[in-house]
Amino acid sequence: MKNFRLFQKHLPALCSVFLFCLLLATNSSHARGLLDNLNNMDLSKLEQVGQKLAQSSEKSEDEEMEIGEHMAGTLVGAVPLDNNSKAQAYVNKVGRWLSLHSERPDIPWQFGVLNDNDLNAFAAPGGYVFITRGLLNTLDNEAELAGVLAHEIQHVTHKHYLKAAQKNNLIGAASDIGMMLGNSSGRSSAQQREINERLLNASKQLYARGLDKDDEFEADRDALQLMTRAGYDPYAFVAVMQKLDAHGASDSKMALLLATHPSPADRLVSLGASINTLKIPANTATLESRFQQALR
Repeated sequence: MKNFRLFQKHLPALCSVFLFCLLLATNSSHARGLLDNLNNMDLSKLEQVGQKLAQSSEKSEDEEMEIGEHMAGTLVGAVPLDNNSKAQAYVNKVGRWLSLHSERPDIPWQFGVLNDNDLNAFAAPGGYVFITRGLLNTLDNEAELAGVLAHEIQHVTHKHYLKAAQKNNLIGAASDIGMMLGNSSGRSSAQQREINERLLNASKQLYARGLDKDDEFEADRDALQLMTRAGYDPYAFVAVMQKLDAHGASDSKMALLLATHPSPADRLVSLGASINTLKIPANTATLESRFQQALR
């Protein structure tokens, strides 16, 4: 938990932009709270990070860690971590086991449970992965949890969020806001309102669609491989998609997920094609008892 508390020290505005668009898709209270509290946030780092994004197409690992730390800090600042330390420790244990079998085992992976009833999971560059309490409560075994975490791990492994941020339209908006901020001292209320509006509009423009569908399908496909390498039954991830599909589009807890991801039905079709190509050992596990003991 010490590492998670460190997240809350970093709440830069670039990450608020990233989270804004995700939360604004549902007009949630979290998004409105972020907008209300924007005046109290440190906006100065937005210019620094925006310039870093614009300077080169390839980020160093140190830059990736810095950007990811900012994003994770803002996420935890907007949607706090669940106070169940046992659940936090367990999710970290499963996540770190998976990360050891990933293509990037050496980065400082951190995993957390967010105190949110929505059904979702998030990642940030540098190895930050979160699952909501709502999604965690719908799972029945450790392999299903591993599938969710493996999907987010693959987003980090493939640097999907960094690549999305580096697209021309994203960089341009980030740099534009950064130049507009300038010196925060002596800013009038009218100027502050304008900045708030610009941040809000940029959020909608940049991130309302989420990652590209190809990125999501790639993370799904590679999550199956990662689960298998780590000893989990990859069919458990298919079961997660079936559960999400059963909730349907009318469930408000699914609104954010559906706004930023392909439909569970489409993901099931893709997963079905991918899993048929896997060589699955006979001894893969679901570990239902261990999951129930840790979380129930």
